[in-house]
Amino acid sequence: MKKLKLFLFTSLSFLVVCSYASALQVTMSNHSTETDAFEALDNWLAITGSSSYQILEDFEGMSNMVNSGQTSIDSSGINATFTAEEGAGQGTSSVDKTDPKIVIRDTNETWGRTSKWDNPSDFGEYYLDSGDVKVVSLNSTLVDNEYTSLFFFLFDVDDNNGSMQVKTTTSGDPSAIQLPGEDLDNGTITFVGLYIEDFDILNPEYLSEITFTMDSANDGWGIDNIGTTPVPEPATMLLLGFGLIGIAGASRKKLFKK
Repeated sequence: MKKLKLFLFTSLSFLVVCSYASALQVTMSNHSTETDAFEALDNWLAITGSSSYQILEDFEGMSNMVNSGQTSIDSSGINATFTAEEGAGQGTSSVDKTDPKIVIRDTNETWGRTSKWDNPSDFGEYYLDSGDVKVVSLNSTLVDNEYTSLFFFLFDVDDNNGSMQVKTTTSGDPSAIQLPGEDLDNGTITFVGLYIEDFDILNPEYLSEITFTMDSANDGWGIDNIGTTPVPEPATMLLLGFGLIGIAGASRKKLFKK
């Protein structure tokens, strides 16, 4: 009986220890073709332990906003809002040189954001453009969605002597990640994958905010195909716990019979 209790205590203690092992992993890579960028996504799936992904936002439903500058743009796909925080764009792709404005663009623009996209394109026709705004946030309603993984494709960053940081917040602890490379080729596609390791319901660490910061108002970026991998079922750990309890109960009955 003592051995049985020790087994049950050790097993449940293991669950608790695992629950506090969460850590944010960040993957970033630059690519010269759309095909290579999507291959990076496939490789990232191995990190998340998933064999599939879901595109949450591709901006294809926002054709009515094309070339119309906005202070903020809501994304129903990820249930969050892109907001132009500060630093009005002064570059070729800016839509308002007085107030910070972001914009939905199509692939017919002329400044090269989509020059590396293959044809036919997996990115579709529309994407969100920073309008060369220096600080753009993807706001804290992300936390309500309990994302444990999120990926997206940036393009045309740092082709005009500007550099970028992607600042993420998990559990109130912000961390800034410098985008790899500098003076990238026009239209270079950057894959960014964010994954919270060892997620479970006992100690959730959710992605709560992402901030994109450029150090130049003459350089900008586009973003498209924001997605996630399947979220672990919250009941999984509880079921495992109940399973252990069930095993313990069955073992106890056998002991009494003996």
